[in-house]
Amino acid sequence: MAYKPHVLGARQGLVALLALVALGCSQQPAAAPGAGTEVVLRGELDTHPIGADSARLFWRGAGNNQWLGAAKLVKKGTIASFTLPVRVPGPGHYVLTFSSFDELPLLLGTEPEVRIKTTGITPTKNPVFEGSEENTAFWAYTRQGVARAQRYQLAKSRLKGDSLRAAVADIWQRQLKDADSLRRSGLTILPILAATSAIPPYELATQPAKYPIEQHFLDWLVAHDSLQSPVLGYLPQWYQKAQGFGQFVRRLGLPPDSVTARLDAILAQLPQGSLTREAFLKGATEAVADDAQLLDLIGRRYLEEGATDKFAQALEAQLKSQEHLRIGETAPEIALTTPEGTTVALSSLRGKYVLIDFWAAWCGPCRKENPYVVKLYNRFKPKGFEIYGVSLDEDKAAWVRAIRTDGLPWVQVSDLKGWQNSAAQRYNVKAIPATVLLGPDGQILAWNLRGEALTRKLESLLKD
Repeated sequence: MAYKPHVLGARQGLVALLALVALGCSQQPAAAPGAGTEVVLRGELDTHPIGADSARLFWRGAGNNQWLGAAKLVKKGTIASFTLPVRVPGPGHYVLTFSSFDELPLLLGTEPEVRIKTTGITPTKNPVFEGSEENTAFWAYTRQGVARAQRYQLAKSRLKGDSLRAAVADIWQRQLKDADSLRRSGLTILPILAATSAIPPYELATQPAKYPIEQHFLDWLVAHDSLQSPVLGYLPQWYQKAQGFGQFVRRLGLPPDSVTARLDAILAQLPQGSLTREAFLKGATEAVADDAQLLDLIGRRYLEEGATDKFAQALEAQLKSQEHLRIGETAPEIALTTPEGTTVALSSLRGKYVLIDFWAAWCGPCRKENPYVVKLYNRFKPKGFEIYGVSLDEDKAAWVRAIRTDGLPWVQVSDLKGWQNSAAQRYNVKAIPATVLLGPDGQILAWNLRGEALTRKLESLLKD
């Protein structure tokens, strides 16, 4: 996926806008969602962190990055110490920082005091905790997680298909055993965090009909009584799993009714008005922020829950600006020129099923997908299918060369303005490849169908 360049430097366009609102770092200690819990952090660092003058605590659950408090580092010789009394919003995962590159994850909210000792020039590498069973166990679990992550990345780099799934399944099974063991530990936060992290990885769900996406979130968490725990909403791991849901339904190219059914299956298990429910909808919405169809489905559900925060305000404004792009609306007109200089209007293809294909010669993912699209075109063109290619190129020679090299026989147009392409602006395209499928009457049927999802849709529309 190629994203529009943007000064924010994170995910681009609308994605960056929503992410900035959701994850923006506040300048003052944040108000807690609930009454919160008082905790005192006491630290002793045997080496003063380079460039650090204070210890700062942040909460990053539910898509937030809220500063909760800070304490000055007191230096005596090479040792630095601090005492930080702070109110945390709930029992969950927090981050203590000393500088821009030193972050110490902590589980807070169940113990009145946590004492931390560190050694070496990197205070976040090997912490030792006194009076905190939760954090002692958490850091042992974290070290195991690092080893698991290394095995996982190695498997992804070396294996494919069934071999990859087998390797991932083995890693996952070991993680399940760890999570099961923690259930019997008597701890409050870590068992929920471990259960959330043990949600089956997506490599094990390449056949959604046999293993529906909602099982990723429900089967394991229901079995571990995690969905009803208030801890879940305070964990960034839960927010990340919610983002994974959005990314996965987008990758599958599921029809709207299927996305809605799967979303409902998850929400039915999450307590009404809970931070867990809010975090899930927020994370899933952020993940589909550059997909007009999915944003309309999932984002509107977030607003229907009564959200009024800055994220919700930005989302509401975005949805209002793209109402003309909703399923069932007539597609906005496009009239751009071909490489030969002839103006071709999108409306000239009425009477056929039309795929608007936003791409560019410089877009690697677009070029990689072109051979598959050519096969689809040749298969379905005799049945009333057409493609209207819109290039976001600026270099005409490169555009023409790519058309010739990839053997693209359908209509190709551009204004050679790159990301400022008038059609891309009108259709709110922030990343390519991007597609819009239209019916013979010019109405929008679906967004961003590619690969097998596009094939299935065309097969259902253009039956023999």
